[in-house]
Parts: sequence; C-alpha cells; structure tokens
Amino acid sequence: KDRKYLLFETYHGVYLKPEEKQFFPDKFLFVSQQQANLYGNFGVPWDIIEYPIDFKKPNQKQAQNALGFDPNYKHIINVGLFTSGKNQGELIEYAKKLKGEKIVFHFVGNQAPNFEPYWGPLMKDLPSNCKIWGERNDTDLFYQAADLMVFTSKMETSPLVIREAISWNLPSLFYDLPSYTRMYDKYKNVSYLKIG
Repeated sequence: KDRKYLLFETYHGVYLKPEEKQFFPDKFLFVSQQQANLYGNFGVPWDIIEYPIDFKKPNQKQAQNALGFDPNYKHIINVGLFTSGKNQGELIEYAKKLKGEKIVFHFVGNQAPNFEPYWGPLMKDLPSNCKIWGERNDTDLFYQAADLMVFTSKMETSPLVIREAISWNLPSLFYDLPSYTRMYDKYKNVSYLKIG
C-alpha cells in the first residue's frame, strides 16, 4: 500500500495453469480473450489489448520484384522464430511432397543458437524448393509478394503473423487452436489446417 507505482502483468502464452498463480499484479493486460477466460477471475482488474488488424493494399508485383520472386511460381511464406513450437518442420515436409510443382516455400525468421537442436537437422535435409531468409526487417514485402501464408504452429496465444497476413489480405492457412477462441472465423482469407 505504500508503493508509488503500479505493477501491470502481461502473458506471453496460455500455458500457465491458473491454480499455480502465486503472485498478482495491480492489473493484468491480456492479448486474447482466452487469457481473460483463464486468468481473469482472480479479482484483479484486466484489459484485453489486441494487436490491431489494419487492412492495407498490397502491391504483389512490386514486392515480388523487390525480393526477386519469380512471378511464374507460387510463393508460400512462413514467418516466425525457428522453434519446435512454431513447427516449421511440418511445412518443410509439405515442401518435400510438392518438389515437382512450381512452388517456392519462403521461411522468414531467426535461427537462434539455443534452438539449433530443432532447426539444425531441418537445414541438413532442406529441399531445393525452400528458401531460408533469416530475420528480416521488411516482412511487409513478404506478405505482399506471397500467394499464401502457412503457419503450422500448434502453441500460440495471439500471433502477430496471422494478424499481419490478414491485414495484407493474404490467404492464410493455420491450425484453429483453442486459444484463438474462433476469432479468425470472420475473415474470408483464412482457412484452417486439420489437427490429425
């Protein structure tokens, strides 16, 4: 009570069990409705602050020229840090099955050394129709240049990748995780992978 400041707490995920919560802030700041469903009943004030989906007008031809994408091919992008949670290995398996097609799979994201046990083996058996771009500061060009965004992650809360793809009106394919609480159903450019 003698503090002259407030403690606000945010969550990166939805995987902490509510019953394991030991310390409480003055206020929670959540990024999704699912977080509010899980952690919003402790009697602590909270708000949901979602990253906005602001629709932009893509220029595919200009973006493809800037990145050197061949317009005679279809281009599929995946954006995210290379980790087992982001599950890029699944998309690489799709690429292997489509090697004879005019499709290029583009992976944009950091390959951090602490996750090398995951991504290292993937790079040793990478098919020729996959291109690794690393961490970039021009992902907006990839969203504009692509024909499809595929996000194979199975552990998310409210990923920016999906919201950015929707903003660029890019057809998007990803798993409909329980943590999304069906929030993407209303967007025409969204389709779901089947968990099987």
